[in-house]
Amino acid sequence: MRITVLAALLAMLLPCPSLAAPDHFTCYRSRTASGTPKFVPRPDMHLTDRFGAKTIIFFAHERLCTPTDAGGLDPSASSHPDHLAGYQLRNEVPHFDRVHGLTVTNHLGSVTVDLTKPVRVLIPTAKSLSTPPSSPVAPSVDHFTCYKTRPSAGTPKFAALPGVVLEDQLGTIVVDVKKPTTLCVPTDKNGESPGAESHPDLLLCYAIARAHGAAAFAKRTPVYVANQLGPATLTVRTPAELCVPSSLAP
Repeated sequence: MRITVLAALLAMLLPCPSLAAPDHFTCYRSRTASGTPKFVPRPDMHLTDRFGAKTIIFFAHERLCTPTDAGGLDPSASSHPDHLAGYQLRNEVPHFDRVHGLTVTNHLGSVTVDLTKPVRVLIPTAKSLSTPPSSPVAPSVDHFTCYKTRPSAGTPKFAALPGVVLEDQLGTIVVDVKKPTTLCVPTDKNGESPGAESHPDLLLCYAIARAHGAAAFAKRTPVYVANQLGPATLTVRTPAELCVPSSLAP
């Protein structure tokens, strides 16, 4: 019994190991489905990431992000179970000081961006199109805090990529990948995963729009999700961003 208790205490105290590199994710604008319980704002949530510690309010559900095969890079991605639910953030304390000149690299190239403010947190989530799922027990993806980006002064603009095919559990869409919008960094939420803030794998999210001549996305409802914040029933409305595994340049 003493060994079991000691092992449990050590597991709580030791930094969590790095997880596998995250998937690509298609992030859809989402909202609570009509006639189902709305998200109740969560005050005093404590987040620690590479930019420091903050206390914040989780204000509203606004995204569902699905593992995605982007352009044939990972045909198995659409079967992966770990999704991310995005919640709008408000009232960060202390106030975030802008970060300038971060160079972020991924298979789409390198961009140099400034971070202006935290806008959402992404939480590992289970999803089902048929029945309410259980919350994931040991997800293979981090929590992330996402910061709004803008191009750093004097740096080249991102060249849009037309006609990228994205396949996930909601279907197949063809989109144009536009400018970076948010940089999402691994996060320790409420002391649950100490050391997560040092994980190297980030997500750089790009705005996407339906490619010319491509079929429109048909909204999906009900979509059932569950995570640490509880269950929800969603209406998934339109594709908003493609989040790409990325790293910071040294």
